[in-house]
Amino acid sequence: MKGRTLIYLFVIIWVLVFAGSILMTLNVEGPRNIDTGFKKLDVLVRGQFLALFLAIAAGIAGFLVRGAGRREKMVGLIPLGLTFAILAAGTLFLAFMPDGQVAPTVPPPATKAIPSQPAEPVLPAD
Repeated sequence: MKGRTLIYLFVIIWVLVFAGSILMTLNVEGPRNIDTGFKKLDVLVRGQFLALFLAIAAGIAGFLVRGAGRREKMVGLIPLGLTFAILAAGTLFLAFMPDGQVAPTVPPPATKAIPSQPAEPVLPAD
């Protein structure tokens, strides 16, 4: 196998694992409770760690493969650069959100107070 093919293979597998971990998270069934939430998080984190290792391997392969030109080195570093860009964007998003809220809160609708006694006595109808 040529070195260039190995770099492209790492990048293609990285894309599949990265997208696959997100899609597999969407397929976790069940009610929305703490157990299902942790299972979704577990599936996502495991897939993203595997994608991170593949991104690192692609970056290293770009520099270790003989005959790899500047283009192959850049292609090998793309997954690692995208991973760091996504992490930086997420960190900045959470850092600059007011009060750490991810979504804006909507105030509850105003309700009228129900009087404990009627204002006028109710007379029976004839």
